[in-house]
Amino acid sequence: MRTSLFITLLAIGCGDISAKDQDTSPNPSPTDSGGSSSTEETGTPADTSSPDEETGAVDTGAHDTGSTDTGEPAPEPDTADLDGDGYSVADGDCNDLDSNRHPGRSEICDGVDNNCNDEVDEGVVPTWYLDYDSDGHGTPEFTYEGCEALEGYVATSGDCDDSSSLVFPGGIEICDERDNNCNGTTDEDVTSTFYVDLDDDGYGDAGFTLEACSAPSGYVDNALDCNDFDMSMSPDGTEFCDGFDNDCDGETDGSDAFDAGTYFRDADEDTYGTPEESIRSCMVPAGFVANSLDCDDHDNDIYPDAEELCDGEDNDCDTLVDEEGSTVYADLDGDGYGDPGTELVTCDTPFGYTVIGGDCDDSDADVNPLADEVCDAVDNDCDGDTDEADALGASTFYADADGDGFGDEDDALVACSAPEGFTSEAGDCDDGDAGISPGVEEISADGIDQDCDGEDLVIPTHTGSEPGWYHANYFGEYTTFNPSTYYGSGSISCPDTCAHYGLTARGARFVCNQYTGGSGEGCYPYNDGMYGEANCGLMVRDMVLLTENGNTEDCAGGIMGCVTGSCTEGVTWHSVECQCE
Repeated sequence: MRTSLFITLLAIGCGDISAKDQDTSPNPSPTDSGGSSSTEETGTPADTSSPDEETGAVDTGAHDTGSTDTGEPAPEPDTADLDGDGYSVADGDCNDLDSNRHPGRSEICDGVDNNCNDEVDEGVVPTWYLDYDSDGHGTPEFTYEGCEALEGYVATSGDCDDSSSLVFPGGIEICDERDNNCNGTTDEDVTSTFYVDLDDDGYGDAGFTLEACSAPSGYVDNALDCNDFDMSMSPDGTEFCDGFDNDCDGETDGSDAFDAGTYFRDADEDTYGTPEESIRSCMVPAGFVANSLDCDDHDNDIYPDAEELCDGEDNDCDTLVDEEGSTVYADLDGDGYGDPGTELVTCDTPFGYTVIGGDCDDSDADVNPLADEVCDAVDNDCDGDTDEADALGASTFYADADGDGFGDEDDALVACSAPEGFTSEAGDCDDGDAGISPGVEEISADGIDQDCDGEDLVIPTHTGSEPGWYHANYFGEYTTFNPSTYYGSGSISCPDTCAHYGLTARGARFVCNQYTGGSGEGCYPYNDGMYGEANCGLMVRDMVLLTENGNTEDCAGGIMGCVTGSCTEGVTWHSVECQCE
């Protein structure tokens, strides 16, 4: 450290010397300073000869500037004040080119002779102190003198422990066994008082103390123990009826004792106390007893086990008055059942009372415990429930989870009205699919029973007289052709008939449907449901009208319309069947 300081001072000194060497010539001329000729600027001759050689001639030998020569000599270089600081070389200015250096200048620490006394930074070099802990105060043991502080040095000294930033002059004294404020005293006025805890119950004895920053082993920060030789006695202790102040509250065997008894005031001295006044105590107090069974502590004729009298009093304290008499109830509606809220125990039954209670509406004679429950939103039988399942008029409802109007027969309940999510219609075979329920049109051969009839629709090859032909939907029914059945006239539709089987209508024709024993309009035995020679043989295929047997009789006239829509078939002893593909 001393070596570094020497080298630094040597460098500063060398700089000063260098600065003085550059300023040894007195009053440098303007030419020396690199400026333009002052002669040309002022008109003063550039001749520096002495006044004795002055001839007095107007022409001085200098360049003619065009101005009139005043004849006054230029100032001597030693008396010139080139830097305008009020001092010339003759006045002791050591650098007349720097206005900050002259004999009237105060010396500052900058490595320069500011007051021109041939000394550099005399008396102004500060001392810096090493601040190892960066608390703003340094140690006097490690110093450095220089104009600028080195890194880690400060101007303030006096740190009594430069290894801790918590210790410095003016620091706040804290309880840490250090002289934080460097006043020569450690932990003054900041220690705490601790109390010995011999029984290790967390509470100390006020008679034995110690000042310290933290609790030593065997000491605590409170003096609340009333017996430091018994750990069961402390503010956390449980008070017992044992003659000791177990909880250190200053009271022995107080009312807060764990095993204290509860005693009740016995004002009438009938050995029974009132529950309205009680006290806890380790001993039975005078005027108190250990029970609270007296219902009237001002009358020593009233107590448990006393004889009940018919006098309007509860003599035996069983909460019943004159129970030797009868309990009656007001019966306002005269249905033989009284309002239980009007109970009265009396030796005489008043008019308008009954001995049977339980009436839940004593203003309606149709409401009583023996009435039939009906669906009317009233608890008719006074059982606490309204319109329960056994009510007259209740119906069965079925859970309708898919909301299709049909419910699951296995999930049913009886109620007066359908609960939310239930329906009165049963028969849904899949209550998780709204597209499956009774009444839904069956889709053939898809493996699903859409209409819940117990089977999937299987498309027959025909329901008519031969494959590809299907008996028309007489009366809205889809049946198989029976030649011995008379169908009569009715509205039919081949598009609907074929669609029922998942097919499309292509044509229509007449067939015999009943044998009449030779009638011209009937079917002969050999016709057997086919086209007889004496029968109508009209057929429509692909919207072309054909006559298969040459019969020109106008059997139906409108059979063409049966293929495209609905028509009325009115031919006796015949029926229509549809060609479906």
